[in-house]
Amino acid sequence: MTRRLVLAALLFALPAAAAQAEVSLAPKFKPGSTWATNNTVETDQTMTINGMALETKAQQFFNVRAKVGKRSGDGDLPIAYHFESLQANLNLPGGLKVEYDSFDPPKEPAANDPLAVFNQLFTLLYKSKWTVVLDKQNDISDLKLTKPKDVTVPEIFKSMFSKKYFRQSMTQELTRMPAKPVSAGDTWERTESQELGGGQSLTITVEYKYIGETEKNNKKLHKVTGKVKKVKYVQDENEAGGAPVVTKSDLKAKSSDFVLLYDSKVGQIVDTRTSINLVGPLTMKIGQQEFAATLDLTIKMTSVYQP
Repeated sequence: MTRRLVLAALLFALPAAAAQAEVSLAPKFKPGSTWATNNTVETDQTMTINGMALETKAQQFFNVRAKVGKRSGDGDLPIAYHFESLQANLNLPGGLKVEYDSFDPPKEPAANDPLAVFNQLFTLLYKSKWTVVLDKQNDISDLKLTKPKDVTVPEIFKSMFSKKYFRQSMTQELTRMPAKPVSAGDTWERTESQELGGGQSLTITVEYKYIGETEKNNKKLHKVTGKVKKVKYVQDENEAGGAPVVTKSDLKAKSSDFVLLYDSKVGQIVDTRTSINLVGPLTMKIGQQEFAATLDLTIKMTSVYQP
């Protein structure tokens, strides 16, 4: 990822003050340490095709545990990740509902159940484990993905369960903050992509800004905000699995709000809250016919660090 950092001009007579104003927001990893993140993702989508509104709502709650290993003689540092819990609730068009709870997993659905792929998806996520290997500079040099052998990856979600995609996702997460120290008012951009299944991918460009020190729960933290500048949504017809395909899109961020809190003592982002509302026209291909459509999609996410 390319880092764009805006540096303020400083008077040559104040080098000490300038040094004090800078702070490092880069992640730090102490060998032997462990932590978890409590995460929520909520989506509210309305797709309107030929005047017919199709609504989809989803909620996901999940905890992910990370454990840092020891550096090797070559400087490699492994960090192992796995899900501790996963719950999901989906409300789909036509009154269809899906509920998943890793503490009480659903029974094996019938082979012809159209919702079976969602149970497979959540079971795969919950049972998957992955290890990121960092080099001496804390850049990702390798990623090892272990998928459960007792669950088949649905064809429509195959792109989401590749080593390449997991590595891309972890790279985006670990490089969200700039590598070099920043001062209040500095900005930088990141491009973040998300696979949605069925050949769909959503890519956003976010401009982040370091605000400065703040306080939460009696802790001094560093606050970063962000706004979505660009949106790109595409779908590969060859991976759609016979489902309707989006052939054209012109989505814009009607609103967006990112707030990230970084704790220098633990060297991690300890609180992340994001909200995005995407709207715009689409062209849908159903069979051999194309239809004009509009999309109104709201995505809200939170992630809270737990030692």
